Amino acid sequence: MKAISRLKNVIITLAIIVTFVIVINKMVSGYMSQINALKIKMDDLEKGRLLIERWNKATLSYDKLAEGFFTKDPTEFKTFVDQQSKKYNINVSSLSPTKRNESFYINASLSLRASTDNYANLVNFIKSLEEKRVMVERLRIWNEQNNNRSAEILLSTIVLE
Repeated sequence: MKAISRLKNVIITLAIIVTFVIVINKMVSGYMSQINALKIKMDDLEKGRLLIERWNKATLSYDKLAEGFFTKDPTEFKTFVDQQSKKYNINVSSLSPTKRNESFYINASLSLRASTDNYANLVNFIKSLEEKRVMVERLRIWNEQNNNRSAEILLSTIVLE
């Protein structure tokens, strides 16, 4: 009888141990699944952080690049040329703007006829335009009888939309 009682106690103890092992195994595997899910979420968050960081760098690069261009309104280009001509004492006698819409920008151009009594003023005027990414497409300069320099200039630039 003692042997049966001992055997019974051993079987009950083994059943309890097996039950605990199964329960603990289920708990650990559940926690491991949660840990793996958290690792995946952390990886996704890190990728998102890196993406935001790259986006911010790209935005800063775009903003820095855009500073050198005219934005949204092609009349800014004309106004800028007018301001620079006054600054360098260039007399503009005719000014004809044109624009061509492209997919993400406007290709704007100005054809102008100008004169000045100082060649250096004309050179400085053109240099000041080129600093704002204005391209001189065509330039023709000649001397007038009154010692003035006259010029026909075709300017073009990109206006960001």
